[in-house]
Amino acid sequence: MEKLKGDALIAGLVSSPAWVAALQNVNVLLTTVTLLLGIALGIRRMRSDDKDGDDARGD
Repeated sequence: MEKLKGDALIAGLVSSPAWVAALQNVNVLLTTVTLLLGIALGIRRMRSDDKDGDDARGD
């Protein structure tokens, strides 16, 4: 059983370079989606704060 686990681990490590390009694409996609979502939510929050008319300074 241990030999089977070891063989599976070795096979995974040997084949892992094949996944590098795909993982980089996934990383770029997730980073882009996260940034765009953050920008969209930030803009939405700024607009909703402007519509409130409630000034944070309390003037």
